[in-house]
Formats: sequence, structure tokens, C-alpha cells
Amino acid sequence: MDTFDVADAQQAPSSRRSSALVWNVLTGIVLLVTFCLAGIFLMLLVNPNSSLNPFPPPTEIVIPPTVTPTNTLRVVFQPSWTPTETPVQPTKTPRPTKTPFMTETPYGMPSVTTAPTNTPAPFNFAIQQGSPVAIPNVFYPDLGCSWTGVGGQVLDMSGGPVIGLTVRLVGTLNGQLLDLRTLTGVNQAYGDGGFEFKLADAPVDSIGLVYIQLLDQADLPMSDKIYFDTYNDCNRNLIVINIVQVK
Repeated sequence: MDTFDVADAQQAPSSRRSSALVWNVLTGIVLLVTFCLAGIFLMLLVNPNSSLNPFPPPTEIVIPPTVTPTNTLRVVFQPSWTPTETPVQPTKTPRPTKTPFMTETPYGMPSVTTAPTNTPAPFNFAIQQGSPVAIPNVFYPDLGCSWTGVGGQVLDMSGGPVIGLTVRLVGTLNGQLLDLRTLTGVNQAYGDGGFEFKLADAPVDSIGLVYIQLLDQADLPMSDKIYFDTYNDCNRNLIVINIVQVK
């Protein structure tokens, strides 16, 4: 049977108190360290750039603004130009062109007289002032009223004949299509630059259904389309149209 040792009994509480003191000291140290770490953490949170922070954020590099060079325009003044006076030659104003028109002679033959005209035209040739004229058939008296036609002549700016140009006749008469051609100078009964087309075997009425036009050797128009009327009248079965050069 074990005996109760009074010395051991007295030493046991003393040993327990020593052990508790050690743990209390360690606990205090842990708490102090914890508070210190917490304080440091809060301080780093407020000021991340503190010297206590072992991992400070990267320092922001401020890049100065780039100055873009601008090109300065240099104005170079050229020597001033002094205009020189160029003598202006006086221009001659052409006189009004005298163009012929048809008049009836005692024999019924059309003759050429002159009358001034200043009508501008987009083509080199235009209808003579006073044309067309409807007269009786004076060139075919044996046919009398059994013939209807159109004729005339082409003259230059000096009143001379123009020979070798094409005269085209286009239109509809008595329900028939007409597309005929002749040359100036072929029928000199109207003048040296004369031309003529037979339209029908009898007088017939028409209003603006037929026209003639002057063409060059390349078939390019040298005058506007000149429309004319025909008449169911034996005293007006010949239509005379003169064409004159205007420029």
C-alpha cells in the first residue's frame, strides 16, 4: 500500500501554477503579436506605400506629354507681275450680209434680188428671209397642174452659188414616206446652186409634214431642218426655198 507523501502533495500545486503562468505569458505574447500584425495590416491598407510594406505597389511612371512639332508655313512672296499693255487691234464689224430672195419677173421666172438679214443661226446655212414662197409651176408648163415640187438654190455669204452640197428631203405626203437626195448645182433653172424635188403628180395639201436639210459630204447637217407646207392649188404647186450661208 502506497504511503501518502506530504512533500509531493505540496509540490504538485506549485508545479501547476508554474505551468499556468508559462501559458499565460505565451498567450499574452501571441495576443500582442496579433495586435501588432493587425495594426501593421491596417496601416499598410491605408498607406500601401509605407516603408514597412515588403511588397509596395509599382510606382506609376508619369510620361510627359509629347510635343508634336508643327510645320510653320513659310510664305514666299513672288516678285509682283506688272502687266504690260498689249495694243488691242480694232475689230472690224462685218456688214449685214445681203442675201437674195426670189421675185417674180414678167415671164414668171424667179429672179434674184438682195435684202439684208442678220438672223443668227447655229449652223453655217439658214433659210433665206422670205422663203418659202409658193408660186405656179413655171418650169414645166406642159405639165401645168399635174406636177407638184419644191426647189431653190444655195448661196454663199457673197451671194455666189454653192455647188456640190447634199440636199435631203424627208417627210410624208399622200400617205407615202419620202426620203430623197440631190446635189446643189444639179438644177440650174433656179440658179447655179439650184436643186429640185418632185413631190407628186398633182397639188396636195400638207402642213409641216415635209422638210429639207443641207448636208456636207460627210452627211453632217449644215442647216436646220426647214419644214414647209404644200397646197392643193394649181397656182401654188411649186415651193421655192433658198438657203444662204450665214457664217
